[in-house]
Amino acid sequence: MAKTEETGVKPGKAAGKNRRGKAAKAAKVAKAPKGKVTFNLEPEVLALAKREAKAEGRELGHFLQKAIEGYLVSNIPAEDELVQRLNAKRAVLDKTVSTALELNEAGKFDEHFILTVIKTAASDKDFSASYDQAINTANEKGVNARKARLNRQLGRMILRAAGAQAKRAEDGKPMRAQVSDELITSYTLVEKAA
Repeated sequence: MAKTEETGVKPGKAAGKNRRGKAAKAAKVAKAPKGKVTFNLEPEVLALAKREAKAEGRELGHFLQKAIEGYLVSNIPAEDELVQRLNAKRAVLDKTVSTALELNEAGKFDEHFILTVIKTAASDKDFSASYDQAINTANEKGVNARKARLNRQLGRMILRAAGAQAKRAEDGKPMRAQVSDELITSYTLVEKAA
């Protein structure tokens, strides 16, 4: 039996059942939101956001993420677990960017720059405590996914702050390195962007 275009209900089926199905689907989506959002900005606003992001050594997406999270943090009670986790994540990201900028200026850039920045930042006990809080190590459920997301974001921010790009093998794939006993277990080898 074919579905009708207007309602998506098979002929002869009650429309009420379809509405309940849509409501249930909407409720399910509300419980488990996805991480991507698309929206439009006025050209002047976008240009200003890009300039500010560049001035902070961030990609535009990270800059906008920081702005949105900052707004939420300022409007939710400070004792809320999410606020504490977002503040900790922000501290980790800010420290990572500032460390990357300092080390790059000091001439410490090499193909292992991501590891160098992470090791330098992690030597600060406040950074390590913030990192643990940012990935919420107290709540084991989902900690690996939170850690992986944060580590990928740290890598991208380090690249941006240093004006670097992934070093690629002859087949075009990014070159990676493995380490043990560090905050990160793998990272991309880097080179200065052309």
